[in-house]
Amino acid sequence: MNNKKRNIIFSIIGFLILISGVIVGTILVQQNQNIREKAAPATSVYISPSTQNKNPGDNFILSVKMDTGENQVTGVDIRLNYNPDLVEITSIEKGTNIGALDSQIINTFDNVTGKISYAVYTANKENAITGSSIEILTINGNVKDTASGNATFSFDPTTVISGISEGQNVIINSSSGSIIISSNESTTIPTATTTNTANATPTAVTTTTSTVTSGSTTTATSTATSTA
Repeated sequence: MNNKKRNIIFSIIGFLILISGVIVGTILVQQNQNIREKAAPATSVYISPSTQNKNPGDNFILSVKMDTGENQVTGVDIRLNYNPDLVEITSIEKGTNIGALDSQIINTFDNVTGKISYAVYTANKENAITGSSIEILTINGNVKDTASGNATFSFDPTTVISGISEGQNVIINSSSGSIIISSNESTTIPTATTTNTANATPTAVTTTTSTVTSGSTTTATSTATSTA
């Protein structure tokens, strides 16, 4: 009888252990699934403002921003292309919202090739960044005096943003920005010029010459002269 009771107790304990294992396994699977979903690429990067109007010779400022979605960002590597015939970059500066990314890899721009490279990261996961409208960097420059048309700043395919528990680029979308440059050509309006020309009216002047000869004969000669 005692053996039967022990067998029953052991069976119950074994059943409970089995049920507990199934429950724990299900919870772990769900947690792993949630982690994978949160770690999936969800970050958007974009230029702000997306468009701005400028004249030749004007200065401009634009920002590179990101919305991280569910990602916890620990590093950014921004690569931008632009037309150096239209604009000239004077400086690039670290954004106000990424102070936690405390290690800089590169911060350069090239007004010959038209390329901007900026990369920073953090080795401390506790410094990971999340949120929307996060300013990564600001770009200062000027429009060239001879420029006209649109100067576009576009993200190079090599741009990368990294996040916690993610072994791939977390960017899902990138949006470029444009500077719309007004024409530098001026329009000349013709001005009518009036020139007065005087018309000469001839005036007849008669000159009478008297000639006295011997024998008391007088000869009169008349000469007509026109003057304007």
